[in-house]
Amino acid sequence: MKDRISVIVPVYNEKKYLGDCVESILSQTWENIEVFLIDDGSDGETAALCDAAAAKDERIRVIHKKNEGSAVARETGIRLATGKWAAFIDSDDCLDGENALAVLAERAEQSGADITVGNYRRESGEGLSARKEQHFFHMQDQRCVRFRFCGFIRDGHLAYEWGKLYRLDFIRENGIHHTPYPFTQDKAFNMKCCLAGAKYAFTDESVYRYRMNENGVTFSYKKQFPAVWTAIAEEFDETQAGLPEEKRMGDLTATHVLLGLYYYGKQEILAGKMIPREIREHLAAYMEVPVVSGAARRYRREKYGKQFGSFMWKILFDILAFLTEHRMSGTACLMFQAMLLLEVENQVSTRRYRKKRGNAGKQRGDERGRKNEKV
Repeated sequence: MKDRISVIVPVYNEKKYLGDCVESILSQTWENIEVFLIDDGSDGETAALCDAAAAKDERIRVIHKKNEGSAVARETGIRLATGKWAAFIDSDDCLDGENALAVLAERAEQSGADITVGNYRRESGEGLSARKEQHFFHMQDQRCVRFRFCGFIRDGHLAYEWGKLYRLDFIRENGIHHTPYPFTQDKAFNMKCCLAGAKYAFTDESVYRYRMNENGVTFSYKKQFPAVWTAIAEEFDETQAGLPEEKRMGDLTATHVLLGLYYYGKQEILAGKMIPREIREHLAAYMEVPVVSGAARRYRREKYGKQFGSFMWKILFDILAFLTEHRMSGTACLMFQAMLLLEVENQVSTRRYRKKRGNAGKQRGDERGRKNEKV
């Protein structure tokens, strides 16, 4: 009999897309699954939808609990899971095709990986994108700076919990837990998995459809951004403090906090809630946080950028580290304004996806996208 997959779905007031999410799970050709709908204090209508889904399929188990956030909901699912692997799915997203879990499980079995990473497509009002171009998984050394940079920063495939299979024994044996941050908890969790020496396997097949929900946490204004972003870095550094130098990942802390400087500035500029002087002051305060200033110095001392394998990304992070180390918050603010004006981020994103307009449903599961490019 095929090994079991525990599918964990945190649910909070998701009425519009929950049915599509559950249907995509139950229609999988890999039938040995258990599904945990973790109702995280939703309203009565959403809770009732969860119960109705469970009444129709015995593989579904609903857990009603008070609202504590998606990190605690995922921990609840892990605690109850009896499968060999866990798959995390957001309730407004869905699996991409009926073979999604089979593709991941077969690759996991073949490789013996702790974390098996699939490709994905984005769904928006414009339709369904092509598969995201993957590059970094062609690299053989999973302990090098370039692998972590590509996985967590440039391409981002390692930062998200969705679109993956996690070997539950690996998570439990290494004592890896979700910290209940209000956002970015999936990246914090995956950073700890990487630090624990996770073996990764990859498939270029699209296994997940990520919905561009502008009302979701990802696109919302985050007043706690600097506190949460730096807390993630502090927790990560505390976790690796007792490790020998060769097993530490100071580059991951550095790229995390330096990219956070840009994200923070971008958020405040786009929100328009502050005048430029106030934004500069807030960026200066972020630069003063010890984990940020220390990571900038380490970045420049260790010359992490030379190992990125990308000249443009190296230049960007070299500048961010220099500005941070010298507390040049005004220059940083002007730089971020220019990047937004020139739509630099949008241009980079467009290069990674080929938009497909029209009926997204007709494209589900059968779009092939471009072939991988090795860099």
